[in-house]
Amino acid sequence: LPEVDSDPLIERCSLYVEVCCTMIFLTQYSVRFMTRPRTLLSFWGIMDLICCLPGVVIVVKGLSLGLAANPDLERIMEALSMLRAARIINFQMFHREVHIIGRVLKRSFHLLGIPAYLALTMWIVSSSLFMWFEHEWQDEGGQSENMSDLPSAMYWCAIFLTGEWAEVDFTYAGSRLCIFYVLVGITIFSMPIGILVESVQSTLEMISVEDEATRKLLKLSSSNLGETFSFCAPKAQ
Repeated sequence: LPEVDSDPLIERCSLYVEVCCTMIFLTQYSVRFMTRPRTLLSFWGIMDLICCLPGVVIVVKGLSLGLAANPDLERIMEALSMLRAARIINFQMFHREVHIIGRVLKRSFHLLGIPAYLALTMWIVSSSLFMWFEHEWQDEGGQSENMSDLPSAMYWCAIFLTGEWAEVDFTYAGSRLCIFYVLVGITIFSMPIGILVESVQSTLEMISVEDEATRKLLKLSSSNLGETFSFCAPKAQ
Protein backbone atom coordinates (compact mmCIF):
# COMPACT_ATOMS: atom_id res chain seq x y z
CA LEU A 1 0.00 0.00 0.00
CA PRO A 2 1.32 3.52 -0.78
CA GLU A 3 0.27 4.71 2.68
CA VAL A 4 2.35 1.98 4.30
CA ASP A 5 5.38 2.48 2.07
CA SER A 6 5.45 6.20 2.78
CA ASP A 7 5.32 5.84 6.57
CA PRO A 8 8.35 4.08 8.13
CA LEU A 9 6.54 3.43 11.43
CA ILE A 10 3.58 1.70 9.79
CA GLU A 11 5.92 -0.24 7.53
CA ARG A 12 7.94 -1.41 10.53
CA CYS A 13 4.79 -2.45 12.41
CA SER A 14 3.60 -4.38 9.36
CA LEU A 15 6.97 -6.11 9.23
CA TYR A 16 6.67 -7.15 12.89
CA VAL A 17 3.19 -8.57 12.22
CA GLU A 18 4.57 -10.49 9.24
CA VAL A 19 7.44 -11.82 11.36
CA CYS A 20 5.04 -13.06 14.07
CA CYS A 21 2.66 -14.67 11.56
CA THR A 22 5.55 -16.30 9.69
CA MET A 23 7.08 -17.71 12.88
CA ILE A 24 3.73 -19.14 14.01
CA PHE A 25 3.11 -20.66 10.60
CA LEU A 26 6.62 -22.16 10.40
CA THR A 27 6.25 -23.62 13.90
CA GLN A 28 2.94 -25.25 12.99
CA TYR A 29 4.42 -26.54 9.72
CA SER A 30 7.47 -27.99 11.54
CA VAL A 31 5.32 -29.71 14.16
CA ARG A 32 3.18 -31.28 11.47
CA PHE A 33 6.32 -32.39 9.62
CA MET A 34 7.58 -34.21 12.72
CA THR A 35 4.23 -35.81 13.59
CA ARG A 36 2.77 -36.56 10.15
CA PRO A 37 5.50 -36.33 7.49
CA ARG A 38 3.40 -38.02 4.81
CA THR A 39 0.89 -35.19 4.74
CA LEU A 40 3.57 -32.81 3.46
CA LEU A 41 3.45 -34.50 0.06
CA SER A 42 -0.29 -33.93 -0.23
CA PHE A 43 -1.83 -30.99 -2.06
CA TRP A 44 -2.32 -28.93 1.07
CA GLY A 45 1.15 -29.82 2.35
CA ILE A 46 2.73 -28.41 -0.80
CA MET A 47 0.39 -25.42 -0.62
CA ASP A 48 1.50 -24.71 2.96
CA LEU A 49 5.14 -24.82 1.90
CA ILE A 50 4.47 -22.35 -0.91
CA CYS A 51 2.64 -20.10 1.54
CA CYS A 52 5.67 -20.13 3.85
CA LEU A 53 8.09 -18.85 1.22
CA PRO A 54 6.69 -15.30 0.78
CA GLY A 55 6.75 -14.68 4.51
CA VAL A 56 10.35 -15.85 4.83
CA VAL A 57 11.49 -13.73 1.89
CA ILE A 58 9.60 -10.66 3.11
CA VAL A 59 11.06 -11.02 6.60
CA VAL A 60 14.60 -11.44 5.30
CA LYS A 61 14.17 -8.51 2.94
CA GLY A 62 12.60 -6.35 5.64
CA LEU A 63 15.35 -7.09 8.13
CA SER A 64 17.95 -6.26 5.43
CA LEU A 65 20.00 -9.40 5.85
CA GLY A 66 21.92 -9.01 2.63
CA LEU A 67 18.97 -9.32 0.23
CA ALA A 68 19.08 -6.48 -2.25
CA ALA A 69 15.93 -4.69 -3.34
CA ASN A 70 14.41 -6.53 -6.28
CA PRO A 71 11.07 -5.26 -7.63
CA ASP A 72 10.49 -8.42 -9.68
CA LEU A 73 11.07 -10.64 -6.66
CA GLU A 74 8.77 -8.48 -4.59
CA ARG A 75 5.96 -8.81 -7.14
CA ILE A 76 6.42 -12.59 -7.25
CA MET A 77 6.25 -12.82 -3.47
CA GLU A 78 3.13 -10.66 -3.41
CA ALA A 79 1.50 -12.96 -5.96
CA LEU A 80 2.43 -16.04 -3.92
CA SER A 81 1.09 -14.37 -0.78
CA MET A 82 -2.38 -14.30 -2.32
CA LEU A 83 -2.34 -18.11 -2.33
CA ARG A 84 -2.75 -17.97 1.44
CA ALA A 85 -6.41 -17.12 0.90
CA ALA A 86 -6.89 -20.55 -0.70
CA ARG A 87 -6.12 -22.21 2.64
CA ILE A 88 -9.45 -20.96 3.95
CA ILE A 89 -11.24 -23.80 2.17
CA ASN A 90 -9.11 -26.26 4.16
CA PHE A 91 -10.56 -25.05 7.47
CA GLN A 92 -12.51 -27.62 9.44
CA MET A 93 -15.68 -25.53 9.36
CA PHE A 94 -15.71 -25.61 5.55
CA HIS A 95 -14.97 -29.32 5.04
CA ARG A 96 -18.61 -30.21 4.35
CA GLU A 97 -19.01 -27.46 1.75
CA VAL A 98 -15.73 -28.35 0.06
CA HIS A 99 -16.80 -32.01 0.00
CA ILE A 100 -20.09 -31.04 -1.62
CA ILE A 101 -18.32 -28.93 -4.25
CA GLY A 102 -15.97 -31.82 -5.00
CA ARG A 103 -18.89 -34.22 -5.47
CA VAL A 104 -20.67 -31.71 -7.70
CA LEU A 105 -17.65 -31.28 -9.96
CA LYS A 106 -17.04 -35.02 -10.11
CA ARG A 107 -20.69 -35.71 -10.88
CA SER A 108 -20.96 -33.11 -13.64
CA PHE A 109 -17.46 -33.39 -15.13
CA HIS A 110 -18.46 -35.77 -17.93
CA LEU A 111 -21.38 -33.49 -18.86
CA LEU A 112 -19.33 -30.30 -19.11
CA GLY A 113 -17.10 -31.31 -22.03
CA ILE A 114 -19.27 -30.32 -25.01
CA PRO A 115 -20.91 -27.22 -23.41
CA ALA A 116 -17.52 -25.98 -22.20
CA TYR A 117 -16.08 -26.44 -25.70
CA LEU A 118 -19.01 -24.54 -27.23
CA ALA A 119 -18.68 -21.74 -24.67
CA LEU A 120 -14.92 -21.47 -25.26
CA THR A 121 -15.41 -21.42 -29.03
CA MET A 122 -18.11 -18.77 -28.70
CA TRP A 123 -15.84 -16.65 -26.52
CA ILE A 124 -12.81 -16.79 -28.81
CA VAL A 125 -14.67 -16.41 -32.14
CA SER A 126 -16.88 -13.57 -30.91
CA SER A 127 -13.86 -11.77 -29.42
CA SER A 128 -12.11 -11.98 -32.79
CA LEU A 129 -15.20 -10.64 -34.55
CA PHE A 130 -15.57 -7.80 -32.07
CA MET A 131 -11.93 -6.81 -32.54
CA TRP A 132 -12.26 -6.97 -36.34
CA PHE A 133 -15.52 -5.00 -36.50
CA GLU A 134 -14.33 -2.27 -34.15
CA HIS A 135 -11.06 -1.79 -36.05
CA GLU A 136 -12.47 -2.17 -39.56
CA TRP A 137 -15.05 0.58 -39.01
CA GLN A 138 -13.27 2.58 -36.35
CA ASP A 139 -14.16 5.84 -38.16
CA GLU A 140 -17.66 5.31 -36.70
CA GLY A 141 -16.23 5.47 -33.18
CA GLY A 142 -16.71 2.24 -31.30
CA GLN A 143 -14.34 0.45 -28.96
CA SER A 144 -11.20 0.09 -31.07
CA GLU A 145 -9.06 1.54 -28.27
CA ASN A 146 -10.36 -0.92 -25.67
CA MET A 147 -10.12 -3.86 -28.09
CA SER A 148 -6.67 -3.22 -29.47
CA ASP A 149 -5.74 -6.92 -29.43
CA LEU A 150 -7.36 -10.31 -28.95
CA PRO A 151 -6.64 -10.65 -25.17
CA SER A 152 -8.22 -7.23 -24.57
CA ALA A 153 -11.24 -8.18 -26.65
CA MET A 154 -11.56 -11.48 -24.77
CA TYR A 155 -11.48 -9.57 -21.48
CA TRP A 156 -14.42 -7.38 -22.48
CA CYS A 157 -16.32 -10.25 -24.12
CA ALA A 158 -16.02 -12.29 -20.93
CA ILE A 159 -17.97 -9.49 -19.25
CA PHE A 160 -20.49 -9.24 -22.10
CA LEU A 161 -21.18 -12.98 -22.03
CA THR A 162 -22.30 -12.74 -18.41
CA GLY A 163 -24.99 -10.23 -19.39
CA GLU A 164 -23.18 -7.14 -18.11
CA TRP A 165 -22.48 -4.48 -20.75
CA ALA A 166 -19.55 -2.50 -19.42
CA GLU A 167 -19.14 -0.80 -22.82
CA VAL A 168 -22.07 0.29 -24.97
CA ASP A 169 -20.73 2.51 -27.78
CA PHE A 170 -20.03 0.11 -30.67
CA THR A 171 -19.84 0.40 -34.42
CA TYR A 172 -22.83 -0.63 -36.52
CA ALA A 173 -21.39 -4.12 -37.11
CA GLY A 174 -20.43 -4.42 -33.44
CA SER A 175 -23.94 -3.49 -32.32
CA ARG A 176 -25.38 -6.25 -34.58
CA LEU A 177 -22.99 -8.69 -32.92
CA CYS A 178 -24.31 -7.52 -29.55
CA ILE A 179 -27.81 -8.58 -30.63
CA PHE A 180 -26.45 -12.02 -31.48
CA TYR A 181 -24.83 -12.08 -28.02
CA VAL A 182 -28.15 -11.40 -26.32
CA LEU A 183 -30.08 -13.99 -28.36
CA VAL A 184 -27.54 -16.80 -28.64
CA GLY A 185 -24.15 -16.10 -27.07
CA ILE A 186 -25.19 -15.64 -23.46
CA THR A 187 -27.39 -18.76 -23.66
CA ILE A 188 -24.54 -20.93 -24.90
CA PHE A 189 -22.12 -19.45 -22.38
CA SER A 190 -24.53 -20.16 -19.50
CA MET A 191 -25.04 -23.84 -20.35
CA PRO A 192 -22.16 -25.05 -18.11
CA ILE A 193 -23.57 -22.96 -15.26
CA GLY A 194 -26.97 -24.63 -15.68
CA ILE A 195 -25.36 -28.07 -15.59
CA LEU A 196 -23.50 -27.19 -12.39
CA VAL A 197 -26.65 -25.81 -10.75
CA GLU A 198 -28.60 -28.98 -11.60
CA SER A 199 -25.72 -31.09 -10.29
CA VAL A 200 -25.69 -29.10 -7.04
CA GLN A 201 -29.41 -29.75 -6.53
CA SER A 202 -29.16 -33.47 -7.22
CA THR A 203 -26.05 -33.79 -5.03
CA LEU A 204 -27.76 -32.05 -2.11
CA GLU A 205 -30.77 -34.35 -2.45
CA MET A 206 -28.47 -37.40 -2.52
CA ILE A 207 -26.61 -36.19 0.56
CA SER A 208 -29.92 -35.66 2.35
CA VAL A 209 -30.96 -39.24 1.54
CA GLU A 210 -27.58 -40.55 2.70
CA ASP A 211 -27.81 -38.62 5.98
CA GLU A 212 -31.31 -39.95 6.60
CA ALA A 213 -30.18 -43.52 5.90
CA THR A 214 -27.21 -43.04 8.24
CA ARG A 215 -29.45 -41.79 11.05
CA LYS A 216 -31.80 -44.76 10.62
CA LEU A 217 -28.87 -47.18 10.61
CA LEU A 218 -27.41 -45.66 13.78
CA LYS A 219 -30.80 -45.74 15.48
CA LEU A 220 -31.28 -49.39 14.49
CA SER A 221 -27.78 -50.29 15.67
CA SER A 222 -28.26 -48.58 19.03
CA SER A 223 -31.63 -50.34 19.58
CA ASN A 224 -30.14 -53.73 18.70
CA LEU A 225 -27.22 -53.07 21.00
CA GLY A 226 -29.58 -52.19 23.85
CA GLU A 227 -31.56 -55.38 23.32
CA THR A 228 -28.35 -57.42 23.35
CA PHE A 229 -27.23 -55.90 26.65
CA SER A 230 -30.66 -56.44 28.21
CA PHE A 231 -30.65 -60.09 27.10
CA CYS A 232 -27.15 -60.76 28.42
CA ALA A 233 -27.65 -58.97 31.73
CA PRO A 234 -28.44 -61.27 34.74
CA LYS A 235 -32.01 -61.18 35.91
CA ALA A 236 -32.68 -59.55 39.22
CA GLN A 237 -33.56 -62.00 42.04
